[in-house]
Amino acid sequence: MRYELILLAALLGFLALCLLAHQAYLVRVKARLGRSADIHFNMSQLKDSLRLPQGSNFITIMLVSWNLFFVAVVFLYLLTPQVFAQWNYFRLPAVASWELGLLLLGVCVLVLATLINLYLPRIYGYYVISRQTKSLMSRVAPLLLTTSILSSSYLGTIYPGSDELAWRLGYVSLAGALVLLMLPVILSYLGRSK
Repeated sequence: MRYELILLAALLGFLALCLLAHQAYLVRVKARLGRSADIHFNMSQLKDSLRLPQGSNFITIMLVSWNLFFVAVVFLYLLTPQVFAQWNYFRLPAVASWELGLLLLGVCVLVLATLINLYLPRIYGYYVISRQTKSLMSRVAPLLLTTSILSSSYLGTIYPGSDELAWRLGYVSLAGALVLLMLPVILSYLGRSK
């Protein structure tokens, strides 16, 4: 198995663990409130009462960042046949040879990612996020994701050549951005968020 697939599994596994930790957080809060107040309520009522406004600018930047995240994953893994020989951008020669082909690929991914992203930025509403954390997330995550996309685009333009450093830079940038995007969940899990 190629190490790139192991790294992809690590990314997806980390994302899944963070989403499970978020769900466990909600279940834990519901259980604590149920014990202390002896009130019965369902999860949707809990979510409504727990929601904290995070600011429209922050949520917009996070929505854009999640869209960039999915574009970066597709560009890194599906732009060249280096990882997936049967599933890649160059299997569509009409699109790959068109000067706007990369743009078309990115727009297609954005449309699909928007459906997923209707859920992901909502998780921020359940955590107290400090200004410093918001600033770090909103400034650095888009920068890292742009770095990953540019590295992947470079790999696509030099294909059939390859550049291992560019691929690794794209992956490390992508992984770092994912950690930042999930930072409120991570901090809550580690007990640093109230």
